[in-house]
Amino acid sequence: AITSTLDLKELLVKISESATTLLNAKGCIIRLLEGDKLVIKASYGLPKEIEKMMTLTVGEGIPGMVAKERKPILVEDLSMMPDEWKTPYLDARSVINVPLIAADKVIGTLVLYDKRLPDGSIIPFTQDDLTAAEGFAYLSAIAIEKAKLFELVLQRESDAIKEEKRLNVLFNSVQGGVITIKSDYTIISA
Repeated sequence: AITSTLDLKELLVKISESATTLLNAKGCIIRLLEGDKLVIKASYGLPKEIEKMMTLTVGEGIPGMVAKERKPILVEDLSMMPDEWKTPYLDARSVINVPLIAADKVIGTLVLYDKRLPDGSIIPFTQDDLTAAEGFAYLSAIAIEKAKLFELVLQRESDAIKEEKRLNVLFNSVQGGVITIKSDYTIISA
């Protein structure tokens, strides 16, 4: 399902919802790299009003370390972690953080938090959950890069159409001829 979507925003929402469902998590956060910042581009289960406050730099918090080191991290009990590793505004007990890597380049991170049992109780994620999250992140990164390329192609096509219209307006507005002259008023072409 995720590899068939080419709209980036729609894709990121679909990834966050699918990952949450796949691993019975309370929520999911997808951050993409913009320079050295990890910016939330989609989430599931996270209040929208705190998303902008959760931007991290590479190396900051667990997601920042995952992006920097290119290695996944499973934390069974966040309360045991040092404060500098905790993600601000995220009240979670257990998290999985995996890098999103495409073409051997980190493009972001995928975070899942608080695994839930059918009765709603929270349990720690397992190594099997981490393995599943890594596989899902691998496929997601490929789909994200594919959607980015598609958006780039659409943007270039749109720019080419705008430029063609601009040139058509310019040429259609010229009623006489076009003369090219040098600075000394010598005619180069007419």
